[in-house]
Amino acid sequence: MNRDSLRVQGVQRTLYAGALITLVLCFGCVFSPSILNWDEGYYINTALGFASDGSLSVKMWKLPNAGTLINGGGQGYGFLIYLIFLKLTGNSVHYARLFAYLFAGLSLWLCFRFVSSIAGKNAGIFASAFYAVSIVFFHFISARFDAVAIAVTFLLLIAFKKVSKTNSALAHASLGALLVLGLEFHVNIAAVIFAVSCLYICALLWKRILGREFFGFSVTVKNGISFFCALAICSTIYIYLHFANGSEAFFIITRSCLQCGIPFPQREYIRFSDLISRYSLEFAFVAVSFIWAAFRPSLYLWLFVFSLLFFIAFIPPHYEFFLWPVVSPLVGEFLEWAVLKNSRVTGKIVLFGLFLVWFRTVAVSLDRITPSGKAMSIIDAARCVRNHSSNKDTVLAPAPYFIYLRDYINFVELGSGMKYAALLSGKNLEGFSHVKFLEEVNPKIVWIGKSDWRASEDIAEAYVRSHSCNEICIDSGDRSKAPAGKIYSCR
Repeated sequence: MNRDSLRVQGVQRTLYAGALITLVLCFGCVFSPSILNWDEGYYINTALGFASDGSLSVKMWKLPNAGTLINGGGQGYGFLIYLIFLKLTGNSVHYARLFAYLFAGLSLWLCFRFVSSIAGKNAGIFASAFYAVSIVFFHFISARFDAVAIAVTFLLLIAFKKVSKTNSALAHASLGALLVLGLEFHVNIAAVIFAVSCLYICALLWKRILGREFFGFSVTVKNGISFFCALAICSTIYIYLHFANGSEAFFIITRSCLQCGIPFPQREYIRFSDLISRYSLEFAFVAVSFIWAAFRPSLYLWLFVFSLLFFIAFIPPHYEFFLWPVVSPLVGEFLEWAVLKNSRVTGKIVLFGLFLVWFRTVAVSLDRITPSGKAMSIIDAARCVRNHSSNKDTVLAPAPYFIYLRDYINFVELGSGMKYAALLSGKNLEGFSHVKFLEEVNPKIVWIGKSDWRASEDIAEAYVRSHSCNEICIDSGDRSKAPAGKIYSCR
């Protein structure tokens, strides 16, 4: 065995070891008492609502009108997989995370299969290893539905890869139908539909005008018509099922409803700032991979470009991790080239960068496995709320803390959920009174902590003052400065 082969094996074993460590630590996070993601409380509340009445409708916040519904973050009927799993296993945050962990693991394997089919085994290993050691994978193990959507996206891309090499009108039509079906798992899959449709259009134009394939992708007019006809028919059915007849099975109100009026430059500045602050290392690798790929244009470079354009135009910030499936081939190919096909100095620099990505993910995982002082403060505060109330009392608290109060049937979110209540009850946001909303629900416990809408904290403070509520749960320290916030009993 020559020196190059030994080097490749050594690099592969190092990647395997790093990925295995992060996977084990992430599995430990599944059973951690700490909050892994802000939205975990939303999703557990959703599962509880489904388990109680078996309805497709999702009751994520208790509102004055018992029939008022709140969105499920852009999921359709595919969201039932998550709900049925928790109905069978129990509505524990740990089971919800286990569900996410299993699908995140599936998406990891699908990432390897997808990239390997495009650029070879080594590129597949690098792409999947980068995915496993990055903070993106850690994000997908929280009690949300994102891991399922990512796995479905990889399946759709694998289907596109296979169909792109066939000359069957039925296969191309089936791909169009599958892409629309993918929307049942997350509305952001619309970016993939847009990107693939653009590739079809480019392939048809390239063949018609230039007489050659579009980066190895050739589509006959017959196959193109089959694809777009199936896409149009299934999209029409989809729109009818989810919108035209007032279906309650799809929850399309997203954060974009709360960002209306933000100028485009400001919105993109928010997106870029979030990427830098949350995924700085991962962003650097993706950016370098994109620049590298730009000098070696391919079909999958354009797939990423079209998907990125759709995100910039239509998807609000905070959802960029959904781009991972379409950018994974670029990252895998770049890492293989930099580490195995370039100078050893370049390879060592890139491997050191991967080590930093791995180290940050390990540090975050260890912090979540062992509850920090902040996590313990919140857990203690939730225990205090239980000591001063029953599970039938109305409790106003930040949404993430619901995972500690899952049996409280009258839990009300402190945050943007009050705005969602106005939207879903047919009211205009401008005419909705948050103060009146609080008066109607009349909470016994008001827990003022960090929310996703700062003004709601001020509204809660005003409510506490006007009702002469008494602060509780004060220990020997200064509880008002504790991470858990302040808790009041209002009667």
